[in-house]
Amino acid sequence: MKAKILFLLLTALLGFILFENWGCQREQNLRIWKSDQERIKTLRIKSKSEWVYANEEDKTGVRSSITLYDTTGNIVEETFSPDDDKVSRKTMYKNNSSGKTSESIEYDTKGAIKYQTIYEYDDDKLIGKVIFDADSNIVGRFVYQYDENGYQIEGRSRLWSGIFPRDDKGRETDDAIEFYFNTNGVMIAMTTKYHKHDKRGNRLEGLMFNGDGRNMKIEDIDSKLVYDYDENGNLILEKRVMNPSGELWYLKKYIYEYYTPNLTEQN
Repeated sequence: MKAKILFLLLTALLGFILFENWGCQREQNLRIWKSDQERIKTLRIKSKSEWVYANEEDKTGVRSSITLYDTTGNIVEETFSPDDDKVSRKTMYKNNSSGKTSESIEYDTKGAIKYQTIYEYDDDKLIGKVIFDADSNIVGRFVYQYDENGYQIEGRSRLWSGIFPRDDKGRETDDAIEFYFNTNGVMIAMTTKYHKHDKRGNRLEGLMFNGDGRNMKIEDIDSKLVYDYDENGNLILEKRVMNPSGELWYLKKYIYEYYTPNLTEQN
């Protein structure tokens, strides 16, 4: 009897050790994507649909947008409210000879051009984009900066600027901070985001503060963010809950369609 109990204990212990080692190995084998384009291209993602739910019990949801990609991982089309009788907005994208997005055109509900965006590169790095209205007036300009490893860490425009520190693998290391300005250049809001990350560097949870993150108190928390991913690192859930009411601001889920065969099928 004692021998049988000892055998069962040893078997359970061995199983636990094997499970732990498998889990550690699985974490070590997680691929860290250098960019969304690399992930989308490698996984051969064809489209991403965003579904919005009224609450946790809502099983139906409403598809609020669908994004289409080509086989190089670039966006070719975004449609908003695609299941309504009238599409609220559609954006079409063009690529240059290097396969990078060079131009996008946003159309209004009547199919007329509303905005045109021109993308600027230094080698393969997006360093800026200029937005024109239907009358060819410049209405927006964005500038981006990178660290020595080639990861985007800063962006700014007339109404917004953001700082996003990263490590040598492109994962966020410190807390992002964003500033918002009115048309007179006066700062009207400042948001700091604190995030927990998984081994791949994906955000799991986050807190949004109204302020620069210094000397923050619990009452300064604006909301809590929750994220979930599939085994390939694709975002499949995003939720934002307000503080202190606990009211759900939004709940989004994402569904992916693949070109075949995709990475999962190849494995």
